[in-house]
Amino acid sequence: MANARHAASASEPGSQRVIWNLVSIRIEQVIRLTTVPDYIAPHAVIQTPGETCASTGALGEREAAVSGQNWGRKSRGKEKDKSREFFSEKGEAEHKRASRALAFLICSELMSRRPTSSLRLSRRLVVVLTLGLGMGALASKWFWQKCVVALLYGRKKELQFEEVGVVSQLAIHPLKSARGIPVQEGRATLHGLARGPLEDRSFLVVTSDGRFITGRQSGTLMTVDVEVTDSSITLKVEGEDDVQDLGSGGARGRLRRRRRPVAVARVLFRGHKHVRLLYRGEVLWDRPSLKPRYFEFPQFRPSDRIFYADTSSFMVASESSLDDLNGRLAEPVSMSWFRPNVVVRGARPFDEDDWAFLKIGDVVLRRVKPCERCLLTTIDPTTGKRDPCKEPLNTLQKYRTPTHPPKLSKIWSKKPIFGVNMTTDAEGLVRVGDRVLVARASEHPEYAI
Repeated sequence: MANARHAASASEPGSQRVIWNLVSIRIEQVIRLTTVPDYIAPHAVIQTPGETCASTGALGEREAAVSGQNWGRKSRGKEKDKSREFFSEKGEAEHKRASRALAFLICSELMSRRPTSSLRLSRRLVVVLTLGLGMGALASKWFWQKCVVALLYGRKKELQFEEVGVVSQLAIHPLKSARGIPVQEGRATLHGLARGPLEDRSFLVVTSDGRFITGRQSGTLMTVDVEVTDSSITLKVEGEDDVQDLGSGGARGRLRRRRRPVAVARVLFRGHKHVRLLYRGEVLWDRPSLKPRYFEFPQFRPSDRIFYADTSSFMVASESSLDDLNGRLAEPVSMSWFRPNVVVRGARPFDEDDWAFLKIGDVVLRRVKPCERCLLTTIDPTTGKRDPCKEPLNTLQKYRTPTHPPKLSKIWSKKPIFGVNMTTDAEGLVRVGDRVLVARASEHPEYAI
């Protein structure tokens, strides 16, 4: 066909040959835009870079069928919720060759049927028609992508919940890295668990130059007990006098920062470093969740909010997962080593890996990512001292580092998973003893990581 095209081009005048080539290229582009080949199917999804898409057949066997008439029929199936299709390099090359061949045939037919006397008019007509078809094809492609595909694939499968256990513990951590306060009930808010003046991660210790302090910099902070009222916060450490660093009357909402760092510094750093307490006030009310930059977790949303938490407003864990871990440790640890807000009893060990949504009464929590663990879990919350064997982190690394996706498993090769980070989709009351229902990511692939 290439020889025939060359011969036809050589026998024509120079200007006609230019028009012929221009029209041929334009028609080829139109064909490529307006056809959907068979090998582009909803099930043809590349799972990892470098893989080749699955194909329903070889395009070379039916080049004349590139009109994509089977698209609508093949796109309706049990996997129609998948809205991302990827073209393989081989399939795309075949599609280009078929489009070029069909463009040559159409253009040859158009040019051969036009008499010489009307050549000028035919050129203008062909150019105008080609441009019109091109604009129409672009508009059709835009409409297909923005409207039809969104309509067909944008519908989320209705969540199917199943009961997995009950709430066994609730804890609020008003001061970041300090001890949690167990509660029997609380309100799941957009920013985390709260009860009265207690709000999760609403206070923070910072240095005089603005750097925040957690248990990583001062293990003693993890031994601090906290009491919060409407107008004050009181810190208590065993063997030390109570340190009331905030509060001089007035509403808690007016507390911002108090420049009385000596008492807190005495407890945390024996007076060798100046620190102060920060309260979230109204400044952080619209602070968005911190979406990690190293990996694209699809469940984060712009409406998610936190105060001083690392990533999300809730951390959920299960008792059975802790029991499984303790069965592998020489010295068992308590749940306070992992600092969750909600603990579930009755689920299978590490079943929380598959929880896309969690429902407790009217409350709905959405998973944003697994909770990767760091050296903070090696600090004993009863003593503030780091475990010499770096347990339980070392044991978790032996069997709880992620194996997929490949990019995440490489990034978290030293960060095992224990628990799940979640945020609030529907607010409401949560009580110890409430039934826990979950929607699984394995049954809703659109929520898989």
